[in-house]
Amino acid sequence: MRFICTLVGALVLVGALHTRRANACGQADGNVGGLLVVAGVYAGSTLAFGIKDIATSDHSVNYGIGETLFNAPIAVLWGKYLIDEAHDPYRSSEGMTTAGVFLGIHAALLAHGIYTIAKPRPRKDT
Repeated sequence: MRFICTLVGALVLVGALHTRRANACGQADGNVGGLLVVAGVYAGSTLAFGIKDIATSDHSVNYGIGETLFNAPIAVLWGKYLIDEAHDPYRSSEGMTTAGVFLGIHAALLAHGIYTIAKPRPRKDT
């Protein structure tokens, strides 16, 4: 887990130092490097938590806290987007499936994080 945290930190630092404006054809006004860093951190962290949850079952309380702190706000954002899509009569419902899938993924990871924090552990006698 330390390796993943170090890797994510390095990616954020490299992305922040290497950003530039995307002015192709004079149309774009966004920061492509920053967007790629955010997308990479999001995808990498989500995959890291998912793969570690599937691969091993003995997680620490700190791992559960990290998983909960990462996935709670993202699940809320996907849920808000899903509700907004459902209540807007002028939008097509194409985005609802994607939002529902990502909400399900992050809700499951959030529930696992909460379970990891609360699960009973054997006492270590010293």
